[in-house]
Order: sequence, then C-alpha cells, then structure tokens
Amino acid sequence: MPDLKQRALYMRAVLEALIEKHFGVEIIDQLFEIYATKLSKSPIFLNPDDQKMTALFVLLKPSENK
Repeated sequence: MPDLKQRALYMRAVLEALIEKHFGVEIIDQLFEIYATKLSKSPIFLNPDDQKMTALFVLLKPSENK
C-alpha cells in the first residue's frame, strides 16, 4: 500500500498557503485529515500501477458563522 500519509502531507505543503489565504488557518488540519481519509478509501491509490497522475478537486464553502 502506498504511503498515503506522505501523499497528504505533500498536498498540504503545496496547497496550505493558498487555502489559508482564502479560507483561514482554522480549517487546514481538518481539511487534510479528511483528505487523508478519502485517500485511504480510494481504490485508485491502492494499486501502484494506477498512479500515473493525480487530480485533486476541493470545494470549500465559507462558514456561515462569520
């Protein structure tokens, strides 16, 4: 099984500043915990032969508690 935690950390390193700027630092930990969980449930990441390219789509909505 690929190291999914490393993948999640890599994506966090790439996207954290952008997400923080637009949505705030408060959501970062929870967002990437959810991402790591989704990775672990995805059959695409369980087969090393299928790992030629990864696309990431994230839809974030501002909190209504502002």
